[in-house]
Amino acid sequence: MKVNKSGFTLVELLIVIIVIGILSGIVLVTYNGLQARARDTRRMADLQNIAEAIGSYRAKYGNDVSTGSGCGYGGDGFGWFNYTGSSYPKSILTCLTEKGYLSSSIIDPFNCATTTDGPPCKQQGYAYMKYTSGSGDTSVTCVYAHLEASGSTSDLTDSSNPCYSASSSTVATSYGMNYYVLVK
Repeated sequence: MKVNKSGFTLVELLIVIIVIGILSGIVLVTYNGLQARARDTRRMADLQNIAEAIGSYRAKYGNDVSTGSGCGYGGDGFGWFNYTGSSYPKSILTCLTEKGYLSSSIIDPFNCATTTDGPPCKQQGYAYMKYTSGSGDTSVTCVYAHLEASGSTSDLTDSSNPCYSASSSTVATSYGMNYYVLVK
């Protein structure tokens, strides 16, 4: 009787399974990195759009959605960009949308409104923040976000950058922010 030897051995099957497992792991890690970079690209575009909207608001109203605007923390136009509640009478997003400077809802890709109230955040810092330091002609307004991928961040500790001040960099970094856009 002839024995058919055209099948695979157990060792050959194990080697194929191990190779497939290794390749799957590499693809999964690469895919997760691509997702993080895609979310970061959206965050950077969102901050640019927010900064442009605030700049347009400034051109018409003479301020950066600031003190007395009824928006943001205490109605003074700073803090979490999307949050409404407790000490936020109206979100900064709502103020800019109502005035026609933003046409759509802008929120972090994790749909996170704030790190202290509102929808739960996956990690501290996944929400947008607006902060103005100084006053009058010397004020500087920046919008902040947390980027996931390394190498895409801006240096919030560099005292020569326009968004650095003792208060704004401390506020931003204490909430995990590592990227900013200057409102011009």
